Amino acid sequence: MELLKVILIGDGSVGKTSIRKRYLGHGFPIQYLPTLGADFSVKNEIICGKKVSFQIWDLAGQPVFETIRKMYYRGARGAFIVCDVSNPESVMNIHNWVDELWRNNGNGPIPFVILGNKIDKRYTGEYCIPDQTLQGIAQGITTTGDTLQFNVTYLPTSANTGENITEAFKRLGMQVVAHRMYLSQYI
Repeated sequence: MELLKVILIGDGSVGKTSIRKRYLGHGFPIQYLPTLGADFSVKNEIICGKKVSFQIWDLAGQPVFETIRKMYYRGARGAFIVCDVSNPESVMNIHNWVDELWRNNGNGPIPFVILGNKIDKRYTGEYCIPDQTLQGIAQGITTTGDTLQFNVTYLPTSANTGENITEAFKRLGMQVVAHRMYLSQYI
């Protein structure tokens, strides 16, 4: 079984912990409790016909945890950069999270998926950043890096309803497995 360390990063209170809990089958937490430093879970899956064990690290997004966060990036093979579609500041910070990820993981550019979380707020009439804007951000990251051997994708999610949560892990898993196979050609 192949171990895949993946991390959830993004601003505080964008829903990283709720995404992880929903994926693990724990439902949607009613009360918000900020992550202190990092939290960790494991889930086994079949990705591209291979047995993989997702080692899922949920990193605190508040600036006060930046120094602590750096050590948890080490060895990551993939990441979710999570933003809240109803919070423009969290969307504007996506590039900062990309920089922090690639600077601290020890492997340089690694595959990641941008998750626009809290899309269920669209149904209540609350203003939300359009999917096309976030797709444009993902496409911009893909086309600006000469060394990228993967495409950055965007996926709208709702930890509240569960929409696209399992699909997100499937997509990231496929990208990580494909990226590792690509790199193994050169080792």
